[in-house]
Amino acid sequence: FCIEFHNFTVQSWIIFQLGLLTIYDGGFTSSNLIGKFCGNAPPPGQILSSSQELLLHFQTDHDV
Repeated sequence: FCIEFHNFTVQSWIIFQLGLLTIYDGGFTSSNLIGKFCGNAPPPGQILSSSQELLLHFQTDHDV
């Protein structure tokens, strides 16, 4: 399974408190962490899973 981001903008702050996208290689938050992303820099290139699942967890503050 593969995903690719063409546009990516998430409100950022020094410690990711306003917006954060976390990507895991699998269907659970206990799966291997691929990365944490915020701001306007997209995750690099294509993201490939080692199985048929990727978990994308988007976290934001209460104002969004």
